[in-house]
Amino acid sequence: MSKISSKELFVFTFFLGVILFPGFGNTLVLETGRHAALFSSFVGFLIGFISLLMIVYIIDKANDKNIFEYNKEKFKWFGQILNILYVIAIIYIIFVESWSIVTFTVSQFLSRTSYYLILALLSTSLSLVVCKKLEVIGRCHIILFLLFMLIILFAWIFLIPIVEFDNYLPIFDVSYEIFIKTSLMFPTFIIVPLISLISIRKSDITDSKKLKRRIICGYIFGYLFVFVFLLLIIGVFGIDMSIIFTYPEYALLKKVQAFDFIQRIENVLASTIIIASFTSLAVLLYSLTNYIKTTFKIKKDLILNIITVFLCFAIPLISITLFKNYLIINLFTKFPIYSSFIYIVLFINFILIVLCKKKSATKS
Repeated sequence: MSKISSKELFVFTFFLGVILFPGFGNTLVLETGRHAALFSSFVGFLIGFISLLMIVYIIDKANDKNIFEYNKEKFKWFGQILNILYVIAIIYIIFVESWSIVTFTVSQFLSRTSYYLILALLSTSLSLVVCKKLEVIGRCHIILFLLFMLIILFAWIFLIPIVEFDNYLPIFDVSYEIFIKTSLMFPTFIIVPLISLISIRKSDITDSKKLKRRIICGYIFGYLFVFVFLLLIIGVFGIDMSIIFTYPEYALLKKVQAFDFIQRIENVLASTIIIASFTSLAVLLYSLTNYIKTTFKIKKDLILNIITVFLCFAIPLISITLFKNYLIINLFTKFPIYSSFIYIVLFINFILIVLCKKKSATKS
């Protein structure tokens, strides 16, 4: 059986928590919250922590089943509805992130290259990893995480000296309504992708006793990563300049210089954005194939692999085609509004599992 360790679960949580911020979440948070974005992010982190605890509880109590199996068995047709709503949320995230990473790659690096060529390379790589199941995905993520952190720490060390503290003033420059709006917006970017974790069985984790701690640590570590980036973006550029950039993180990496001879290395540093996107999309697509395997009771690996390859190509392809040709930009910019329904689904599922466990305890 394909299994992962709790360390790999920590890495999954980290990458899923940060994936929607580069060139997307950070941009919307800065535009809306301005200087107050830093305080809003902390409040949003606390709000999101409540949802995270529900996710941890669901994984823990489902035991040897993933959430799709558990809902189908315990809650019958209503459980199937909950599963479908989870899948809609996961597809939506894949949809948005596929467009985000392909557009970033084309617009910043390969402006004369076709969107569809970049998409083909991304989808092929994802297919190879996701078809190898959870254990290989986990090992791949550990290696990429170490590379990711090495590059990021290097960038941060050389960015800190150019921060101007005057750029953080005034500390609070928006109305309380905007502050609350930004605070509620922030957890949608960090929590909604984490929904895909509930497709992993507790029994799939070799040291499952550390499950809760690893997920919580991954969430905290992911938030600190995002917070430091917001801190550096505002500190280096100032808020008025920060909100002009389409990709403020990439603009920030252009500022990295070391010893007067290491310059213009932003393309190397920006590989971290591609790493985060690739790893997160792999987990999301694995969750989607898990749902299909559970729902349609697919037992042959060949059939499941064919479906996996199809999904790895089809969803990003539809995303690129619709965004590029039909400008359905509302699906992108209104992500916090459209994705908020998943909190209701998560809460209902959490309550049902609590009641189910109490009922079982009473009978015994």
